[in-house]
Amino acid sequence: RAMYFDPPAGVKIYGGFAGTESARSQRDWDANPTILSGDLSGNDNANISRTEATRADNSIHILKIHNKTTAVVLDGLTITGGNADTVVLGNFDGAGAGIYMFKSVATIRNCIFEKNTANVAASLYDDGDIGRVGGSTLILENTIFQNNVSHRVGTFHISGGSSFQIESCVFADNQTKDSPTGYDWSGALYVSQLPTKAVGTINNTVFVNNYAKERGGAIFNQGDTQVINSTFYGNSADTDGQTIHNYDNQTFSLKNCIIWGSSGNGNIVGNE
Repeated sequence: RAMYFDPPAGVKIYGGFAGTESARSQRDWDANPTILSGDLSGNDNANISRTEATRADNSIHILKIHNKTTAVVLDGLTITGGNADTVVLGNFDGAGAGIYMFKSVATIRNCIFEKNTANVAASLYDDGDIGRVGGSTLILENTIFQNNVSHRVGTFHISGGSSFQIESCVFADNQTKDSPTGYDWSGALYVSQLPTKAVGTINNTVFVNNYAKERGGAIFNQGDTQVINSTFYGNSADTDGQTIHNYDNQTFSLKNCIIWGSSGNGNIVGNE
């Protein structure tokens, strides 16, 4: 369970090959999925939960990307079945079942994160909030986050001090719920302000049917975030920010976006 992939700085990993190609451009990651799976026994059932017995032996992290100053590129991969199941706060074996990242440069494109579970940020946890000065640079393109379940801070957590670009991605059917320690915030994306605000843009991206037990059905923002040309549909939260919750009145802007079909309690876009 404790083993994980640790790509060196500057490495580019490409999936989608059938084995007959003569050029990288010929690959097809939809027809030929390259799967990095944490389901070590191949026995996961349909219950996507950190406490599901068939996930008890799954990998804690599938990849770790730490202190990589030259970009790691992941392109055309499916990352699934990670289970970062520790619930002790401050223990990072409870965060980032798909990818646990710290102070690194990474480009992730044409990938799928699905059916990962964790106490914190099941798909991708960018560390550096409390007592650890982080600051990563993340570029995500044409990537899907679907059917991931977390207890806290969404399926994708961006640390304070990091910069990010999210382009042409999909966040669908992710859930943040049932936390034993509270803070069931952000169904999909959590942008942090600790120790300093994360800064980034989201463009041409779809957030659909994500759920947070407390605030921010799709996004919980504490950073400096611009969302452009994006669509939000069917997201929900039980306390406030059915689609988006902007915490502490941070810098958050929506331009040419559509929000519809939100449900739950409080405002569709909440502020506090």
